[in-house]
Amino acid sequence: MTAGTAHYVGGFWLVPGTAGPDADYVRADRFSQNGVFVDSLAEPADRTVDLSGLFIIPPLADGHNHWIEGPWTDDAAQALLEQGVFYYKNPSSPVSSTNRYRAQYDRPDTIDVTFSLASLSVSGSHPEPLYQRLAPLYNIDPEALDGEAFYDVPDVETLEARWDTIIAAQPDFLKLIFLDIQRESPASPATLSVAVAERAIELAHAAGLRVSVHGVTAADFRTAAELGADDVVHLPGWELAFGLGGDHYRITPEDAARAAQGGLMLVTTASIAAGSGDEWRNADHPKSPLQTLQSDNLKTLRAAGLRLFIGVDTSLRPIDEVDYLRWLDFSDDASILRDWVRTGPDYIFPDRAIGRLQTGYEASFMALPCDPFAAFDCVRDPKHLEKQGTPIGAMP
Repeated sequence: MTAGTAHYVGGFWLVPGTAGPDADYVRADRFSQNGVFVDSLAEPADRTVDLSGLFIIPPLADGHNHWIEGPWTDDAAQALLEQGVFYYKNPSSPVSSTNRYRAQYDRPDTIDVTFSLASLSVSGSHPEPLYQRLAPLYNIDPEALDGEAFYDVPDVETLEARWDTIIAAQPDFLKLIFLDIQRESPASPATLSVAVAERAIELAHAAGLRVSVHGVTAADFRTAAELGADDVVHLPGWELAFGLGGDHYRITPEDAARAAQGGLMLVTTASIAAGSGDEWRNADHPKSPLQTLQSDNLKTLRAAGLRLFIGVDTSLRPIDEVDYLRWLDFSDDASILRDWVRTGPDYIFPDRAIGRLQTGYEASFMALPCDPFAAFDCVRDPKHLEKQGTPIGAMP
């Protein structure tokens, strides 16, 4: 179905610039033409959509996952769309496999995705062992992953020599692998050096690319901020590794404040720490020391004003990540939902006119039976979804 024109009758529309505890709505009609909100239509609309009594908010997003990148992803992408998740960021995927299927995304009837493609790392480190196991799934040679699933850049000279090849693959952003980059533990695996990371960030920014950092420790987070990276794609404390004690994963108020002042952003991926169990879905289930650390880190980041975005990095759904964050009890529900609503426009596609229900912006939204900022569970039950003026799935 082409977008054409639409008249959206009634509905309570989230007022641009409000969300979270200060969410406000206006009851009004809206119009779209060629996938964009307009003030009015010169002719009767192709479609009239009755949204009376529904609460309209912008779409949702997943800021960190690796499921959308190949031929097996159609069902997963459709399921996300029908949950109101329209925007998706994939930090690391094989170059050839991703580029074969890249053109099937970013349409009105599909999910929109950005890709870093292969990460910058060193041989033997993450993600090489992971892709050695996954190579048959991608139909790639497990012995030829350098340049396909990651780039081995052990020193600045190698990085500069390979830079044109890295850029030629047309990544949407760059991902760097930090695994205890400050070498706080003798048990830490190989990782990028600080010098390589610093030069990679300089080169990426000169090419107009943002830089995401895969970090593990609090020092990885601090170093990403000091070097001028744009975001960290894991909350420190998603695992305790390298034989280091918990304090090595604890973000200090001082580090949080400096990172926020420098504009660093963070994607949560906190539910990784839930493992395969779902005991946390019981509100009374006690938190492990790791989960208490996660909650403390999130409180510290929130207090510093650092921007948080929702990402999963597991087989869980984005709504599961959000439920896990709610269980960690570091913030009110409305503020976490605000983070989720802003993940797409502020983090994944900051240069697109999305995320605001107003003239000139893409006509993408979800219509809910009640105000989700006042009653969170409303977000689980979309009654109507549109992406760029096109109805999604079998919605009425």
